Amino acid sequence: MAHALRERMSVGDKTPNTSFDKCWSLASQKGPPSSVLPRIKLSSETTSGPFRMATPPPHFPPEHNDRRQIHDGSKDVQGDAILEEAQLASLSDSVRTRGFAVVRNMLTPEEIASLKDEISRSVQEWPTDVQPHTAGPPPFVDFDPAVTSGKIVPPTRELGVRRLFRIATNNALMRKYCVEDERFLAPVRAVLGDDLVLIQSMALLKPPNTGEKRFHQDQGVFRLAHERLGASCVLGWWVALDTADLGNGCMVIAPESQKKGIVHHGLPVALSPTAHIHYSVKEPPAPEDTIAIPMEPGDALFFDVATVHGTGPNSSERRRRALQMQYAPRDARPTKCPTDNDAIQVTRTVGEVFDEVADDKSNPTSWFDCDASVQCTEPQYWSFRKPEMEIRKPPSQAIPGT
Repeated sequence: MAHALRERMSVGDKTPNTSFDKCWSLASQKGPPSSVLPRIKLSSETTSGPFRMATPPPHFPPEHNDRRQIHDGSKDVQGDAILEEAQLASLSDSVRTRGFAVVRNMLTPEEIASLKDEISRSVQEWPTDVQPHTAGPPPFVDFDPAVTSGKIVPPTRELGVRRLFRIATNNALMRKYCVEDERFLAPVRAVLGDDLVLIQSMALLKPPNTGEKRFHQDQGVFRLAHERLGASCVLGWWVALDTADLGNGCMVIAPESQKKGIVHHGLPVALSPTAHIHYSVKEPPAPEDTIAIPMEPGDALFFDVATVHGTGPNSSERRRRALQMQYAPRDARPTKCPTDNDAIQVTRTVGEVFDEVADDKSNPTSWFDCDASVQCTEPQYWSFRKPEMEIRKPPSQAIPGT
């Protein structure tokens, strides 16, 4: 695949565009060729270059908390069993219109405890000679860059971990919840259909006294599109394992923002191997236009990942662990290469790419149409990652909690 790509690139720009500035200036000036279907809708705001500064202003300053709306929970669904048809319809409608819905008590106390234990075990069994992450996809146990650089020494090893990456691939227990549990899969199928792939799965650990996750759209990273669903073709679950509130970094959503398409994203910091952590929207929503969603352990946020969202800093001494899973239809397609290099064409669906590289053990996270020799350092390279796992068709008789 890499050799074929090099041949395709030789007929186009002989100097692959790896400049973040050039990427966005080109993206704002050119439209897609008619053969690329469909390109994600870009907001009219997507017209300026990237934004970079040494210390970017925070998206979650403390004074904004009093100005945010708080989710009232009046339309929340109880999810302690597989949802009935009317409940699925309610969730689907809320996700399509507001961009999100909340399901309470999706996990039992016993399930929550077992997942927390599994996170701790995974961290403790990870090799102790941790090296800074410098290229490619993050490792399963992804330590905070400040820890691997020696800038901070956490009180325990686990409190230095930012996230567990690709949990369905790397952990049997977590895989069950991501690709087998009908409590999570049935609402996704109700919107996207039966033929699904798991695009990404993570455990987000956000230890005490760690920073914000700036406002962003996950579709600003994935950039998938679908003929029927458009940019709203990737749905996610964010499942609380601890109490989450504004004090320790609960989810904050800009409702209905998915209707604007994919707005301008960029880096507020200099390019580096870990710069993608700060990848965010150029214009964050006003606090009055956002809703904070406090959650108890076992509660879950179901959302369209084209919805602008983020989490504030964990300014407390409490943990704030969560699972996150994101799904797309097999026939969704990556949009055109974000660098607007016409030599790189995206012609396959995510399902076709999954099938092509599923047996490639040497590179389990092969990029779509990307050449390793190009050494692309832009955060958009994530857009061309293969799906993590295929989702089986729904069973004829589902058993709650399996």
